[in-house]
Amino acid sequence: MSYTNMTQAGKDLVKDADTSTQRSTLGISTGTHTTNWSGIWATSQSGNLSWQKVINEVSLFLPAVIATATIGSFISIDTLLPASLWPTTEERDEIIIQNAGYKSGGEVVISSTGSVKIYAYIEEGNFSGSGSAGFPKMTVRYNLS
Repeated sequence: MSYTNMTQAGKDLVKDADTSTQRSTLGISTGTHTTNWSGIWATSQSGNLSWQKVINEVSLFLPAVIATATIGSFISIDTLLPASLWPTTEERDEIIIQNAGYKSGGEVVISSTGSVKIYAYIEEGNFSGSGSAGFPKMTVRYNLS
């Protein structure tokens, strides 16, 4: 990369992009969100997630959460996401889930109020409430606006 046409401040910014000041200047922030997951199991399952935000793009890094299901419903986080990660409109994406021991396509929904819900089918289908169920480790990406 040529730095010929860059100001010294620009060169310093590129050179030191890993420092917290430059990360902030570039609009990069990261964190961990402490939460449990509930909805389809007799007891909630622990599974903290981490996140990275670059300007208006958010990446949620979800842990694998799979256990024996006892309730036919959807999965949700027990603690809302931090407000800085809330999209202005609901975001949906297709994901891989496990339902009654079988892997298939599901859906994740991130609401504009910070809730995260995981459905067993696209268009908000419930898990069956039996067998091994949940979701594998995954990354979910969405825009805030």
